[in-house]
Amino acid sequence: MHLKKTICLAAALLAVSAWAENVLRGDFLPDNYGGLVDWTLTGQMSFLRLEEKGPEGGPVVRLAKGSGALVHSTLQLVKNEDYRMSFWVRTKDARGPRLEFQDLRARLWHEKYPIPANTQGQWQKLEWSIKVGPSHDNYYNWRVMCAAFPKEGFLDISDPQLEPVSEQAKQKTHRRSTNQPYRARVTPVDPEVNGLDAADARMTFHFSGTLPKEPSKLTLKVALAGREAMAELGADKRATVRFGALDEGSHRAVARVVDTQGQVLAENTYVLRTAPQVKNPTPLKKLNNFVSEIASRPLANEDITFVFARAGWVYLGLDKPVKGVTASLDGKPVLAWDDGLYMETMRWVSAGAHTVKVSGVSEGAVGRLNLRRVKYIYGRNAFSWFYLKPKRKYAGNSFDHAYQKRFGLDRGFNLAVLPAANAKIWQAGTQQAAIRQDLLERGVYITYGTACFLETAPIRNDPVDYADVLFNNEAGRRGLPCCFEENTVRAPRLMKYNAANLWWDANLRQQRLDMYYADLGRMNFFADPDFDIPEMAGYANGGTGEGVMIHEAYYSAPGTREGLDNVYRTMKEQMAQMEQLVPCYVSHLISLCNTFMTVGSWTSWVMPECDYKGFLSRYMQLMATDPAYANIAGIGLPGIYCDEDYYRFAKDALRHYCIEGATDDYGARYGISDLPGYMDNGDFLNGFAGWTVEPAAEGTLVAGSRKGLGTYMRRHRNKFIGPECLGETYAQLTKASNGVNRLSRTITGLAKGECYQLVFASFNLDELDNPKARPQDRETAIKVSFTGATEMPEFTTAFGAGDARFTKFQITTHRHVVCATDDTLTFTLSDGDGLPPGERRCINYVGFRRCYFKDPKDLEDLSQMYRATCSQTPGGR
Repeated sequence: MHLKKTICLAAALLAVSAWAENVLRGDFLPDNYGGLVDWTLTGQMSFLRLEEKGPEGGPVVRLAKGSGALVHSTLQLVKNEDYRMSFWVRTKDARGPRLEFQDLRARLWHEKYPIPANTQGQWQKLEWSIKVGPSHDNYYNWRVMCAAFPKEGFLDISDPQLEPVSEQAKQKTHRRSTNQPYRARVTPVDPEVNGLDAADARMTFHFSGTLPKEPSKLTLKVALAGREAMAELGADKRATVRFGALDEGSHRAVARVVDTQGQVLAENTYVLRTAPQVKNPTPLKKLNNFVSEIASRPLANEDITFVFARAGWVYLGLDKPVKGVTASLDGKPVLAWDDGLYMETMRWVSAGAHTVKVSGVSEGAVGRLNLRRVKYIYGRNAFSWFYLKPKRKYAGNSFDHAYQKRFGLDRGFNLAVLPAANAKIWQAGTQQAAIRQDLLERGVYITYGTACFLETAPIRNDPVDYADVLFNNEAGRRGLPCCFEENTVRAPRLMKYNAANLWWDANLRQQRLDMYYADLGRMNFFADPDFDIPEMAGYANGGTGEGVMIHEAYYSAPGTREGLDNVYRTMKEQMAQMEQLVPCYVSHLISLCNTFMTVGSWTSWVMPECDYKGFLSRYMQLMATDPAYANIAGIGLPGIYCDEDYYRFAKDALRHYCIEGATDDYGARYGISDLPGYMDNGDFLNGFAGWTVEPAAEGTLVAGSRKGLGTYMRRHRNKFIGPECLGETYAQLTKASNGVNRLSRTITGLAKGECYQLVFASFNLDELDNPKARPQDRETAIKVSFTGATEMPEFTTAFGAGDARFTKFQITTHRHVVCATDDTLTFTLSDGDGLPPGERRCINYVGFRRCYFKDPKDLEDLSQMYRATCSQTPGGR
């Protein structure tokens, strides 16, 4: 990759043939949504299309206020070919302005070009010759960015140019056809399109578009069932129309927004569905936001009838297995004896009356039947990855079926999708196919992992293909939901291609749409309501109005109480904002509590001072008890990139809140807090404060830092977490020819007899400088010893983490489990045996947390399983 930055054109560039076309849209045409055709504004930056002309007579756009970027995305270029790039710029007091050019995924190629921060109010032309870098799919982003503007600061742009130079580039570069401004849209937002009351139907619509410059009263007109309902749009661009009594069933509705002159500003077609309201629904005892009790009584042979006002999940289970007992739901068997392990299930039922029949209860049988209405429990991945694996060369990703069943992991996350009394489908090697077949037979669908999840790579950047994909998915999957994931939605969002442009067709063909978002915080929600509202409403109303949105709530857990409380508060505020924008949206939202917390694997947004088990418990308690989450559709726990300690806790916490309907802090029952306070400065942000340092020789044990290291460590910068150097500081142990480096810490306030875990990350500094220097003894490079506690060696793990796309060197994540013999312990980290003199080993992310064992038998059984796994593993201890 060769980059030549120049103010004058190179001779080769002067030879560009006259037909070479600019692939950027330089006319800055308004798109009817307050934006620009083919351009997207991200962040909090504002822009204005100026009336004046640029130096070459072209339009001028001004960026000001806040921070962000003006993006021209999804440019289809030719990798490794030459291009000429230029634009005119005029700046005043801009902070950190730059041009960034990258492949769409920003993983293979990413270049930055400086822009003058202050041109003294004069136009200046910037020119570069470039060789476009690699890309997975030949799509690239071109963006002008700025970190901040003072009150009077600005950045003006005119005549942006990107032209192919080489003959190969000229022939294969895609010239974007001239796009027209986007058509404004009028979108139904409340209630769901299938939620109209046949006796008194009404629907609220939102107008997504730019209001006329001159004051003009806008009217919403909806033609439906041979009549027309009208209402004036308010300042929030919303209006509610009432249709009165309608026949039950589906009705085609044509919604239009017109001005006082009769000009149609938006016109769209939808299918609205009416149904009678269910009479006399069964009174439910609300336990928390996730669970309401229908019946809880001693086990007996009986029929229990209940009536749901609307469709939803029902939980049926016994508090303990009772041999001979069976249960059916609406005549279909759902409970039976299963080797005495458990008897429970969850099933989706329609609105209306349903009957549970319990049989086979013998005289004197002891047990209790629980019948509850519960929310959606999202089963993303049946077998999660256990990234903290036994020492040495253990290559397996998960424990065997016996482990899953012993700790309830074969049902804890998957009651929503798996039938009881069918453990055979969890046998190794057949689980995915068997689960899927069982689901299809029962007409049950799960969104990720075992059903029709869209392959999005071929269509990621071309909105024209969405309609075809939607059609093909429907035809190929026989009407099962069409699920779009984060990479799919990224292209239309960057291109301002509204999701509503595709979902209306699915609505007409009664196909459900689901959306999987990578992270709620990266969705840029609420920054542009005219695009966010139709998108949210589109998926909520997709097809039959049963679409769901699944967002991964990445843990952003700081090391302070103030920071943690800010995270919890922000989550609530996001919920309130979403429900305000689209009232029916939250009732379709599933919060996926993510577990990306292993250093070196994707991300670790959890400070080492925080116990992420306690954070999960507090977050789930918040969702279960706070009114802000009263309408949430459900919850999910994927359980990936974590150790079995977290996985077992998450499963039990899920049951505590989402099946049992509890409201207390589950972690507190076991002495687990989100901020336990055992130690601070685990990332050496403050040098060796709080640590005891014993170097082998002068300079062999020092606190260091390396800019950019945090990116490799996957310690993502986040406004809730800490300073920008997060993950870039470390303790460096340089092996001396004589003597040992020792780094110690004392922990107080422990409970005698309880188990705790020490976790930390280590890496080789020489390998960071030279990735080919791959040491072989990563696991034993750091030696750990304890006083005041007995180590449990079967739980000791050390494994190499990292992702080749991001991590330039190997990170080793360590875990040591101990049983406290006193209320105070000291752990010491020192050089491992056999290291050559001069080798530099570094440590960061040192955390100390309480282990989770529900009862003593858990500890005993898990210890035996670990020992058995290690003894069967080549290279095990």
